[in-house]
Order: sequence, then structure tokens, then C-alpha cells
Amino acid sequence: MSKQQQQKKQPQQKQQPSSSSSTQKKSGGVAFEVALDSGNVTPRSRKPHHLERRLGDDARPTTPDLIAKRQREAEARRKKQEAETIKRVGRHNDRVERLAREAEQRKKDEEDDD
Repeated sequence: MSKQQQQKKQPQQKQQPSSSSSTQKKSGGVAFEVALDSGNVTPRSRKPHHLERRLGDDARPTTPDLIAKRQREAEARRKKQEAETIKRVGRHNDRVERLAREAEQRKKDEEDDD
């Protein structure tokens, strides 16, 4: 048979839907489907990973005192970090001012030399 004859016969052959494909649900445009089991499913919660130990089944009971203590510690950390940031920015600004003064001085010195 020639290629043209084979091409003419192909459109005539209709694919019959199998019974399994008609009962399957649509995948919603997914390229492939993976069976769900405990090995390939990850939790999709939004809580940070560092809290998972604290919030797990064997976690310590959370009391109002413990919550207040954690809040105080967090506030102390924030204040310390803010103070360090202010110091760092101050040092940076001082350095920028010093470099600007030095650049102006060099420019004046170059003009005086000319």
C-alpha cells in the first residue's frame, strides 16, 4: 500500500471510547496525575516551619503567662534590632558626609593648584 492510501484509511478508523475513559474524571488541565498517598502529599498550611515543633501534638501547653512572656521577648528583640539599625544608618550617614567633605576638599585643592 502506498502512503496516500494509508493516510486515507486513517481518518476512516474511528477510535471507540473505552469504558474506563468515560468514567474517569477530568484532570482539570493537569499534564499528568499522581496517585495521592501519604508519601507524596505535603501539608499546605501557611504556618511557619519553626512553629511546627511548638504547635505539634507533644507541644507544651500554652498559657497566658507563656504567651505574655513570648510577646515581651519578641518586643525586646524588635527594639534591639531597631536600635542596631539606627546605629548602622547613623554610621553610614556619617561616612557619606565625611566622603562628601573630602571630595569637596580635593576639588578645592585641585582648583588652587591650577
